[in-house]
Amino acid sequence: MDLGIWGDIFLIFVALGIISIVFAILGFIFKPLFSVARAIFEFFKFMCLCILHFLTTILGLILEPFDRRKMEKKAKSIKKDYMKEDNNMDETIMTDYYKVEEDKDDPWN
Repeated sequence: MDLGIWGDIFLIFVALGIISIVFAILGFIFKPLFSVARAIFEFFKFMCLCILHFLTTILGLILEPFDRRKMEKKAKSIKKDYMKEDNNMDETIMTDYYKVEEDKDDPWN
């Protein structure tokens, strides 16, 4: 199975992460190595987070055009619904106007 260059880079960082975990375990066993192992572990944890951030950014850039098309379709359907409501708006306004005109007996007017 060919993973491509990004798959190879990901596997390298997974291997480095496993190595850093081994160093962390050795650090618990041998106290003098603890600070070195902790520093290596934190560095690789930071690098893995950077790689994940980079990969999600790339994935977002790849998927953005599909999301944009979906949003444009949704906007067109909303616009069509709005235009249908806009045609009925005159009738609604006139109906409300006549209702107000009918209430002239109201003492608060």
